[in-house]
Amino acid sequence: MPEDLNIYVTTPSNSVESSWGTYCPGMDPPPPPEFFICLGDLYSVAWMEDSDVHNLKEETIGKQYELVSVQVKMRTSEIGPFNLRAVRSSGQTLVDDWECLKSMVQVFESHHGSLPQSGMKHLGTFANTCNEGISMNVMEAACSGTCKSNNIAMWSPSRIQCLILLSPQTLS
Repeated sequence: MPEDLNIYVTTPSNSVESSWGTYCPGMDPPPPPEFFICLGDLYSVAWMEDSDVHNLKEETIGKQYELVSVQVKMRTSEIGPFNLRAVRSSGQTLVDDWECLKSMVQVFESHHGSLPQSGMKHLGTFANTCNEGISMNVMEAACSGTCKSNNIAMWSPSRIQCLILLSPQTLS
């Protein structure tokens, strides 16, 4: 990944290691019977379960990374230049550039329709994208080049941000 993107990524494995699928058919607990696939991997499920039990207003991403890495006993990796332990000062706004936030949401909505009320919880993802200096061109490429579905549940802003990181066409 290019180093000048100012993006933080954490991953449980590399291209040749298993990420240990979970919630697979035949496992306990299994996925719903209509699914014939694994619904998660060990690291991602551990991350979500950690998110459920801790106050994410107090637990930093850095601390969460440490806890989950120890729990899953995998060779996890952090990629990116962020100082994850930094917390915005009390009273500091969510986003540095409100026009950027508005534009990021408009780009997303131009490809996926209006952000529903339940999607408002992802505004922090858009704010973080703006605060890290991700360009509108990168956001546009991520939405138009990799997102072919209008299913808002599937293409949440968090998923878009991941696609920004992973999609080769957005990096050119």
